[in-house]
Amino acid sequence: MPFLKQWYSKYQDDGLVILGVHSPEFDFEKELDNVVMATKDYSISWPVALDNNFITWRSYSNRFWPAKYLIDKDGVVRYTHFGEGRYAETEEMIRKLLVEAGADFSGETSALPVDPTIDPTYRADRNAEVTRELYAGYERGRSDVLYGRGGYVLQEDYYKEVDAVMGLVAPDELEPHAVYLNGEWRVGPESAKHGRMSMNYEDYLTLVYSARSVNAVLTSDSGEPYKVRITVNGDYLTEDNKGTDITIGSDGESYLLVTGHGCTTSWKTHPTFAPKPFEGLPIRPILGCLPSPSGSIKKAG
Repeated sequence: MPFLKQWYSKYQDDGLVILGVHSPEFDFEKELDNVVMATKDYSISWPVALDNNFITWRSYSNRFWPAKYLIDKDGVVRYTHFGEGRYAETEEMIRKLLVEAGADFSGETSALPVDPTIDPTYRADRNAEVTRELYAGYERGRSDVLYGRGGYVLQEDYYKEVDAVMGLVAPDELEPHAVYLNGEWRVGPESAKHGRMSMNYEDYLTLVYSARSVNAVLTSDSGEPYKVRITVNGDYLTEDNKGTDITIGSDGESYLLVTGHGCTTSWKTHPTFAPKPFEGLPIRPILGCLPSPSGSIKKAG
């Protein structure tokens, strides 16, 4: 997103047009109001088309999020890139196509963007691990088991009574890179929701992860805000390692206030790539939990 904003600001007057196509991964992303809210929250100023039925996605034979297609003045796709990275290459192609359309960059002196480098700590450690993208819903979990990758949640009871509130207990020894649920939870096809009202953080999600930073997506079905306490290695986050959306209370408690659909949270960790435990605790009865790459959340309430 930052690179798109830079390119739009830099080349809009030279004829660059950006059209975003939103092909949603989850049901809550299909709701127009949520998409409009997201464009405002992220200050997206270009048009965004909602592709709920994946018509545009299939027309381009797309298979990845994100994907970039550069189309020239004659409507021909001239450049395609899937995933992150290759920002300098992409910007060079943007300039090339704009020059073909009549733009003049002969006096352009700004440097091309540089792709993020792989963490040197990761490169130096032969045993380094990185937690993959994880999902709390059973549909992707079952597919992961079916294809021999073990599943995102390793508790047997998790798969026994889906779409209903069930009590789950994590084992004393946790395997790394998997989600564990403790307490009353309702496991749905796309997410796990907190199954009862509680006041003392007795229900939570925990994960032993390995990463430099953690991202997670939370939702509130009712639209009412709720609080999620977050700890790493049993300790609260601090000003040094919390994400911008995490609050540090007067007593040192680190928490996120989930205020709507698709609320994303993140936090940093020390640059070591060995598994470490994370926990997140909710306070309201509904927690839609969709952990993203290398993350987990523990909620009480």
